[in-house]
Amino acid sequence: CTSATCPTTGISGQFGQAAQFDGVDDYVSETLPITLTTGVGVTQTGQSFTVALWAKRTSTGRLDMAVGQGTNSTNRGLHLGFRDNNTFTCAFFGNDLTTVAAYTDANWHHWACTFEADTRARVIYRDGVIVAKDTATAPYQGNGSLFIGKTPWGNPFKGALDEVSAYDRALVADEVR
Repeated sequence: CTSATCPTTGISGQFGQAAQFDGVDDYVSETLPITLTTGVGVTQTGQSFTVALWAKRTSTGRLDMAVGQGTNSTNRGLHLGFRDNNTFTCAFFGNDLTTVAAYTDANWHHWACTFEADTRARVIYRDGVIVAKDTATAPYQGNGSLFIGKTPWGNPFKGALDEVSAYDRALVADEVR
């Protein structure tokens, strides 16, 4: 981020300090790409991964993406966060897993999205409990910097984020808890 787009840091988080995102232009991005796929270019294939985070929203009824990577084209754009109907999504852009339930409280919650490449099983956990699962129609095939607080194409998060983590494997339920 640059000074104008950096979130406010040092606020009280779930564990120690967190970052507060303004929902307008705040974000953080990794300078080195985090690889969630294998291969190169159009021959990329999915690999197993988990993205997990603690989130505390300050408003509801808006598109709030906590994490994003890739481009806004089918199976090449990873985005995790809230849709404007308050459901939570683990989406590969056009190949999305979204919760049925809507979540409108303003408390801290732990969210995790796991993807197992061999079976294409995708799971969303909220506070260690499975809240949605499916079999993705294709693996995630995007790449590039991982954005925290938005997607590369926008959709900024309004609220606090803490302990954002990416793993190169699908964590099992006990590990997520």
